Amino acid sequence: MAGVPLKTCFLGALTLALLHTGAAGIQCENIDIVHEWDTGYKADFKQISPVDVDEDNGLTMQWTFSAPVDSINYYEGRVIKNDDYHFTLQSHDVEVDKGDKLSFVFKIHYSQVKPVINSETINCVPICGAAVTHCENINIVKEWDTGYLADFKQICPVDVDEDDGLTIQWTFSAPVDSIDYYQGRVIKNDDYHFTLQTDDDDEEDEGEKLSFFFTIHYSHEKPIIISETINGVLICDGTAPTVQPVVTTTEAVVTTTEPVVTTTLPMVTTTEAVATTVPEVTTTVSEVTTTVPVVTTTVHVVTTTVPVVTTTVPVITTTEPVYTTVTPEDNPCEATGLKPYDYSQVLCMSYLFYEAQRSGPLPSDMRIIWRGDSGLDDGSDNNVNLTGGYYIAGDHVKFGYPMAFAATVLAWGLIDFADGHEAAGQTEYGEAALKWAIDYFLKAYADQNEIYGQVGLSDLDHAYWGRPEEMTMERPSYKIDEAHPGTELAAETAAALAAASMVFWKHNPPYAANLLDVAMHLYHLADLHRLDYDISIPDAQNSYHSSNGFGDELCWAALWLGRATGDPSYISKARDHWDEFNFVKDVNSKFSWDDKIPGIFSLFWMLDNSSEYPDALRNYLDGLKTSASYTPEGLVFLGDQGSNRYAANAAFISLFAAKNGMDTEANQKWAREQIGQLLGDNSRYSRSFVVGYGQNPPKRVHHRASSCPNPPADCSGALDNLGPNPHVLFGALAAGPAENGDYTDDRKDITHNGVSCTYNAAFTGALAALVEIS
Repeated sequence: MAGVPLKTCFLGALTLALLHTGAAGIQCENIDIVHEWDTGYKADFKQISPVDVDEDNGLTMQWTFSAPVDSINYYEGRVIKNDDYHFTLQSHDVEVDKGDKLSFVFKIHYSQVKPVINSETINCVPICGAAVTHCENINIVKEWDTGYLADFKQICPVDVDEDDGLTIQWTFSAPVDSIDYYQGRVIKNDDYHFTLQTDDDDEEDEGEKLSFFFTIHYSHEKPIIISETINGVLICDGTAPTVQPVVTTTEAVVTTTEPVVTTTLPMVTTTEAVATTVPEVTTTVSEVTTTVPVVTTTVHVVTTTVPVVTTTVPVITTTEPVYTTVTPEDNPCEATGLKPYDYSQVLCMSYLFYEAQRSGPLPSDMRIIWRGDSGLDDGSDNNVNLTGGYYIAGDHVKFGYPMAFAATVLAWGLIDFADGHEAAGQTEYGEAALKWAIDYFLKAYADQNEIYGQVGLSDLDHAYWGRPEEMTMERPSYKIDEAHPGTELAAETAAALAAASMVFWKHNPPYAANLLDVAMHLYHLADLHRLDYDISIPDAQNSYHSSNGFGDELCWAALWLGRATGDPSYISKARDHWDEFNFVKDVNSKFSWDDKIPGIFSLFWMLDNSSEYPDALRNYLDGLKTSASYTPEGLVFLGDQGSNRYAANAAFISLFAAKNGMDTEANQKWAREQIGQLLGDNSRYSRSFVVGYGQNPPKRVHHRASSCPNPPADCSGALDNLGPNPHVLFGALAAGPAENGDYTDDRKDITHNGVSCTYNAAFTGALAALVEIS
């Protein structure tokens, strides 16, 4: 079918005025704000196209805002400002079929009140307007033909005590089949009215933020939430269609020690004649445990013209799941007696952490026995095999960009601190950890002009707190190519492959040669087709947004190719990138997955004889000692989201410089002190920040798999479990303290108690360096 001609799609002043009558402040549900500041925000638009769009006419979107807008950044075409409230976005030479998914990133700039989009059309077809009145604290993050996943966020309007718990009542605009609610139980009053209840021990103060994910299932018209109450307090006002009289339910509560599967049983026929049809009522009960066989019964109490059948339901107490292991788990890494800290043992444990992060079919020599095969269908949505690789952090998304950084730095440690690895007996484990990532990148490199950079969707993944072996959510895969570039991803993967080729050249020259070949292709893809990768893979913005651009990755990749190949043309390219992006201005940068500049200083100093590069590295290291911030305990503080990893990364750079003759004594001393902070040399706590090592290590890191008890025990309440994680995540470096030194071992505090493959990468190399000099 031909697209709608643009000339028929003009909205006159009267029409625009009518569109502006939409409810103020209610953002269209296909808009997801991913970052905001005082005078603007960055957002993601996702929408199923309601119409065919042909190349001749292109795509035209018309937006109406709730408040004045200064300007819009739209990267797919041009923007026409009709007035402060009405904008038109146009993309020419675009061909879209009805039902195709539209997705792009844009930015809104404003001066006063934050404007939200409350009316939209695509080629004249309304897709959001006054009729869409979802309660504004509901954000739909994923939807399909018969359901959607949404996020509820609300400031609690009333104190909630432990005796009563939290009760939320929802009214819908259309019939709902069922609701998945992961924090408690669901009562279906009728098709339009549902009650959500948490456990009685849930306590909330007025003004606290409530947040949870839920899933709505329906059969016909999409239902939206139009009215809400929290413990009787109205928080969103609306009306629902007139329905049949509400059928009440009396629930049977049972005691169990195994997960309960909730079943809607057929209605029992009694000796009393019943003249009406009873609507079936489904009650979803939160999972509990049982010591006796369980029968769950849904009892229907119906008011009719005949006598009412009354059923007496026994009330039985419940017990919470117990999240403990039967016996302590043994550390597979033996102590070596090295003082003051056992760097060899911690190096061994750090590679254990990478084993715990593995995705895909696991090998028989796994030392982490509580992990199993997972992600076996990854890539199937695009008919590619994307099994393997690492879950980057405590969730189950495979982010290629930070994974590639971790691989590059693991390789760097194996190359430049090989003697420390050998002395600790960890070379084989280190190479296995590196190869697990590298083999995944070779699978992801489906063609010389494309590479897959992510498996899994952040919101879907983060709504699931459970074992990776039991995942059932969709795990879409995303790629970059010439038409949809991703410079940081392609360049960082090129750097990882080039560095890895140096590790494997002695053992497996054909394998190493293939790595170099792919690295060269990816570097040229990155350099010739330049664009921030998280524009082409918008979901990556939620967790791994590239904040400082792609210049450092281009230079970093060229340096690693120069080092691996010995080809001076790559060093020449790196110099060009140095001049183009002016890295010297960033002497205070922090080495991380998003910022390679200290690594660039280090490799230039090694590979180029110019005096410019040693000065940059020396100034960076001197700045760490003289002008950087420190916690009261002595940890260099370069950032709050994972302060320990920034300190470990800086220590690694310092040890690399020391080994190669730059202020050797001072740089070794400073680095040893920083690693000491991570292993227990902190005056306030005298604790280790490495799980399973030393005195009082973290026991509740933010990590789904290790927080789950052994199957078949249920994991749905593991996030809220006050006890330690049932499994010891040996070797994981916890994120670390705030700038004032405060730290709490809290599973919900991802900023200070998260873990990541990127946190352990340079830490691992630094440990090998300290083994060499101890």
